[in-house]
Amino acid sequence: MYVTVATYSRNLDGDPARDELSRQNDELAALNETALALIDRLDLESVLEAIVVRAGALVGCPDGWISLREPDSETLVTRIGTGVFVDCVGDRVTRGEGIGGHVLASGEPVAVDDYRSWLGRSVANDALSLGAVAGVPLCAGSEVIGVLGLARAGTAQRFEAGELELLTRFGRLASLALENARLYAEAQRELEERRRAEEELRSALASLRRSDEELRLTREQMIRRLAHAAEFRDAETSRHVERMGRYAGLLARRLGLDDRRCELLKTASPLHDIGKIGISDSVLRKRGLLTEAERREMERHAEIGYRLLAESGSELLELAATIAWTHHERFDGTGYPRGLAGETIPLEGRIAAVADVFDALTSDRPYRPAFAPEEAVRIMLEGRGSHFDPKVLDAFLDALHEAQDGEQHETGTPSPGVLPVSDVGSPPRDTLTVAALRTAADEASRLLAAASHDRQAIDAALGRLRELVPELLVSVYAREHDRLWCVAQRGYDEVRDGYRLDQGIMGRAVRTGQVQLIADVSRDGDFIEAAPEILSELAIPFGDGLGVFNVETRRLELPPEAVGAFDRLARALGSKVAALGTGIRVDLGSLARLFVYAGSLKGEGEIAEFSTRTLGRLLDLDAAQLNLCRNDTGYVLASFWRGSDSDVEPLAPSRLDQIARLVDPTGAAYNILDLRSVHLESGPDEGWPWLLWLPLEVAGGRVGVLVGRSEKRLSVEPANVEAATLFAPHAAALIDAAQAIRREQRVAVTDSLTGLLNRRGFEQRFREEIKRAERAGRELGVVILDCDGLKAINDRGGHQLGDSVLVRIARCLKTQKRAGDIASRLGGDEFAVLLPEVNGDGAVLAAERLRRSIVAQVLEDGQLVTATFGVAVYPADGKTPGALLRAADQALYLAKAAGRNRTGVFGQPEPVG
Repeated sequence: MYVTVATYSRNLDGDPARDELSRQNDELAALNETALALIDRLDLESVLEAIVVRAGALVGCPDGWISLREPDSETLVTRIGTGVFVDCVGDRVTRGEGIGGHVLASGEPVAVDDYRSWLGRSVANDALSLGAVAGVPLCAGSEVIGVLGLARAGTAQRFEAGELELLTRFGRLASLALENARLYAEAQRELEERRRAEEELRSALASLRRSDEELRLTREQMIRRLAHAAEFRDAETSRHVERMGRYAGLLARRLGLDDRRCELLKTASPLHDIGKIGISDSVLRKRGLLTEAERREMERHAEIGYRLLAESGSELLELAATIAWTHHERFDGTGYPRGLAGETIPLEGRIAAVADVFDALTSDRPYRPAFAPEEAVRIMLEGRGSHFDPKVLDAFLDALHEAQDGEQHETGTPSPGVLPVSDVGSPPRDTLTVAALRTAADEASRLLAAASHDRQAIDAALGRLRELVPELLVSVYAREHDRLWCVAQRGYDEVRDGYRLDQGIMGRAVRTGQVQLIADVSRDGDFIEAAPEILSELAIPFGDGLGVFNVETRRLELPPEAVGAFDRLARALGSKVAALGTGIRVDLGSLARLFVYAGSLKGEGEIAEFSTRTLGRLLDLDAAQLNLCRNDTGYVLASFWRGSDSDVEPLAPSRLDQIARLVDPTGAAYNILDLRSVHLESGPDEGWPWLLWLPLEVAGGRVGVLVGRSEKRLSVEPANVEAATLFAPHAAALIDAAQAIRREQRVAVTDSLTGLLNRRGFEQRFREEIKRAERAGRELGVVILDCDGLKAINDRGGHQLGDSVLVRIARCLKTQKRAGDIASRLGGDEFAVLLPEVNGDGAVLAAERLRRSIVAQVLEDGQLVTATFGVAVYPADGKTPGALLRAADQALYLAKAAGRNRTGVFGQPEPVG
């Protein structure tokens, strides 16, 4: 509503006082209405426009403008113009120039009756034929932040004093509205910055969690080759290291270790005898009993193996070093090389001892034939409690039927080192609970419904399923041209794609339209292995043959109720797939959507997996792989995709190096090669000779390479190749960004002096370990330590000497802790170590071992280094990180009071040592 108060009417009785009162009431009503209208607006541009329009309505002027002051300057810039000023947006005036400049200089309202004859005018407005012009300040506190101006063009009417006063009051209200809009805009910017920071943190954490996954294929190959280097002398012994890893992983799961720990143990165990590289052939291959001297030489392999693997900085190799050093220790303390006993032997060493001895007994050796499985079990039972940890041995004997299943699945023949199932019984397998499956499915369905982007919604739903039930491997496939193509997956290291409808359990589900629940996939002839150790599979078709939602499990069996638990989620996934469409096209819109989706992915692994899958489907390849460039190791495999009909294996890093030397000098965006026609050494790629090479480069530096493989000649459409060359640099930029975030996150949680976790990283891991201990119902040891007399050391030799002492202590922690223990520098001279699955006695033994190793450090001036320790244990001494640290700190304080260089135990009055 517009209110004009330019002229005022008298009452019929002609009373001037009543006329004035009526005028004031009209003004107040107009100002009140205007203020309410302005306060309701939060967008700055909307507020500015409303100020000009409302001000003009108050005095009957359609021609007006608002200029705002540039930060830290004496210049006004026109932001809004109405009437004759509509084309003046962006005009600039300085202090003292024109109406706006005079208001800025004086901080007071300014009005002129004839702008054209006014000496202070801005000549830029001469063409507007302005008459009377008025300007009032807009202020924040005492500072002028802008000017509101109005003009009467084409008329001789002036601005009356009352009108100028009204506009001044209105300017004060408008200033409040501007400040309100500014605060709102700042709040929005702050919220956006927080959201972006939280997103970057989530991305970095996800990248860290996936770092081991990204390197798994390469490191397993490295471990396998390294283990075979020690065992290559006869084929049966080489098979020993493979079985050793499988037995150790199986046994670790039976003992309740988490999935990540089990996989590490499975991968590291084959290196248990790597030290045999340093033992002479005459001893290793001798037939018959060894002499005492030969036996002592043979026993050296445990320490040789430890020295080869220790202090690598790799969690995997540190675990392998522990196994190599301790798998010949005996539970009663009579083993070698250090005579450890009971639980002072790391659990990994106790597991490896059982797996190693059983397979050695049931395998042929140069000095004797294999024992029958029944005899091997009898021999090992005689060593229960003396040679072997009873708990570990019992768990292994209970799991023999699973070991048999694994051996037969890989080789097609029964393992020589496993009892027949009938001899050991077949206890029922553990089953996933229906409640857990329903909860996970409900959570995934909620995420699916809340997300607006179909592909991201599917990814989020599958990710939530895996997060809540880690034993699940889940995927969604869509049908196109009578093949099943992967839309999204979680849990698989290698993605096979393009299944025919006559292949696999998924194909059968889509072909028949019937749900397929296979409790034991080893009994189904259609099962196609996409990951090791799969036990059950559930395939739920959706959308009248549109696609399938597939669920597989490791070790735990899917119950019949799983169908009902996942039914609603499967239908919702089908709706998203239908909206998404499945074809990969090369039109601009499709490529844009492809790039946007790729930009939503977080870690290197996700980006690499999506890139290989996209390239393979876009160009109809047999296989595709993405390798990242690492300065120390060259090309490292990050993702490998292949079609369902292909059995091609990834190109090795050395092969990629050969090809790179051949194609890099061309500087081309892509190369298509026939490997048979170029000068390369012979390799395992003769069956798939055609190769597409797409370098992944950012700012002149290479982050990796995307490689396509084909059995047939690569004669793809130019548009498809062009799309691939557009996609490759986008993927490279995303990988480069993910790597940068990962590096920043790694720096953020690492102490720069010692290389240990800093306090931030320690607190994060502490929370994770307590949750893990709570889930498994196990204990968690906490050890904190202070360096004794660091200030005196600094005073004696300067901070350089003090820093060297801290580095020495950190080195002791690294070498003495188990691979799964977590060491940190909390700050200053204070350190901490977390000991998963260690009770109070074990924590004290670990602390004392660390204390003695520190005392063995001698400084350059001949002085010894000592430290005082405090020990606490979850859950007896506390159930939160804060409570446990306080308990350990209290124990440390008591040990200091007793004379330092001791280990205090929470709840015990006397320290140890």
